[in-house]
Amino acid sequence: IVLAASYSNVMEQSTNFSTEEVLVTGISLAGPAYDTPQQRRTFYENLMQRIRGLPGVTHAGITSKLPLRGGTNGGVLVRDQLYDPSNQQYLVEHSFVGDGYFEAMGIGLLAGRTFDRRDMDMAAVMAEDDSTTVELPLVVNRAMAEEMWPETDALGQLVRPYSSQEYYRARVVGVVETVRQWGPEQDPLPEMYFPHTAELWGTISAQLVLRAGGDPESMTSFIRAAVDELDSTLPFATPVTMGRILTESTAGRRFSMLLVGLFAATALLLIVAGTYGVVSYSVSQRTHEIGVRMTLGADKGRVARLFLGQVGRLIAPGLALGIFGTFAASLTTRSMVYGISALNPLHMAAATGVMIIVAVAATAVPVMRATGVDPLEALRVD
Repeated sequence: IVLAASYSNVMEQSTNFSTEEVLVTGISLAGPAYDTPQQRRTFYENLMQRIRGLPGVTHAGITSKLPLRGGTNGGVLVRDQLYDPSNQQYLVEHSFVGDGYFEAMGIGLLAGRTFDRRDMDMAAVMAEDDSTTVELPLVVNRAMAEEMWPETDALGQLVRPYSSQEYYRARVVGVVETVRQWGPEQDPLPEMYFPHTAELWGTISAQLVLRAGGDPESMTSFIRAAVDELDSTLPFATPVTMGRILTESTAGRRFSMLLVGLFAATALLLIVAGTYGVVSYSVSQRTHEIGVRMTLGADKGRVARLFLGQVGRLIAPGLALGIFGTFAASLTTRSMVYGISALNPLHMAAATGVMIIVAVAATAVPVMRATGVDPLEALRVD
């Protein structure tokens, strides 16, 4: 019960991005045709132009990494902080995205603006000329804005690398909603987004993100054709929806829930079979006693209570042992639950109630047989 509730908590939490209507696929640029930043930029611009022209596509963009798929992080300096190798204060996720990415992914804009074509052009200057110092536009998420500028507006704030060398300067132009980068169960982290053309640490990988009406997966052949028009030799990952990525990211928890559920169902069947067998045997052995009791005036209710009391004496120690085992196992299972306590009183009470109901139900047939004994026939039993 606890694992099922935990899985439900994971699936019901807000992702802050769209799922079924968003299609993503990885594209890898390799070879001498893409050695320079300008060559890579030209390819992505031409690809975006073709993708955005496809029927049904409302938004498209590129990103260096997708939500839920891990990330890359590093230290930053904000406000008047100075570089101190022994005292790193802020560690944030770094992402590189193109114009249109936030709209395509469905990540909400909270303040300021997202990137446009001019931002891509400005960032490209830095990538193409290492000697040129350009102040990059920067978009940060809610978590970063609240952690680093809790008492002031994040817009317009300057961010620098946590390094003795200031190899970039970035000014916050927008704040977007926070998404979970390291899986649906990990707390969201501060994250900042650079223009994809910046290439601060060399060649950047690319994930194509598009939003389309209807069935996005039906766009797969059109995407393949758009890529082939530019370069048919490029490797092309099978497009998937963000909904599928979310489902895949919870596969381990879902498997654990189903496996434990299977064991629990098996245990319930064993309880039913064991209780039924014990009570049935007891009824057959006490048939003569039942006849005597009923001859002397015992009614069916008293006979039923006789055997139900026997069942109670059987299951009470088992329930006590099970509750004790639950407390002991909680030290291990607490890492398997999300958004709920491994010792949730409501769920423990529900589990106890289910066990009692199952045990009582297993005695129903034997007890009915006991209360249906003909006293005269019972007295003839040797």
